Amino acid sequence: MPDMKALVVAVALLVACCAHASESVDQIRALVPDGITLQSIEESDSYIEIFGTAVSNQEISALMRAVDEARLGDPELESIKREGGASRFHLRVRFRR
Repeated sequence: MPDMKALVVAVALLVACCAHASESVDQIRALVPDGITLQSIEESDSYIEIFGTAVSNQEISALMRAVDEARLGDPELESIKREGGASRFHLRVRFRR
């Protein structure tokens, strides 16, 4: 069963990045892979900042690929730090104009 908070955040990300978001529910779920917990999202005029934790760096890479492939924006990994058994990350998605 998908993480509902992650799904809600993915929808918010789509709406913020795309004026006319028309992705299916399956495509939205694909943006936030299993193994990622989103802590917060901050929005500005030109980008979205995503803060979260991941089981491994592969999930972060998968999220970045999904954002890029969906043409939502240009993902940039700002920081990543291993803490305990998880990777804490900060991802910036610059809007495509």
